[in-house]
Amino acid sequence: MVLVPPLRWCSINGTASFVYEVKPGANNTTIVVVQPVTVVTNNDSVTAVQGIGPGVTLALSGFDRLENNTPVLVRNNQGGQKSSQTSGTSGNTAP
Repeated sequence: MVLVPPLRWCSINGTASFVYEVKPGANNTTIVVVQPVTVVTNNDSVTAVQGIGPGVTLALSGFDRLENNTPVLVRNNQGGQKSSQTSGTSGNTAP
């Protein structure tokens, strides 16, 4: 399956490409984990990738502070904190 998230959601550095997937952590926390992806193609605004499925939540911001297993807060599009894991394909995060 190929998904097409906006280019800014993917980290592409040299030979490694990945996204930060938002997942439940221990003790009712939410964390991001590095999810390797294969870039099929990209342009100025979107990237077609393999390696993530539908329904995952991806980090949209804060990449300079994120690393594997970093605790985050999930926020809705209006900037308010969500009380639980989102079920869509994206979610704003703040470490």
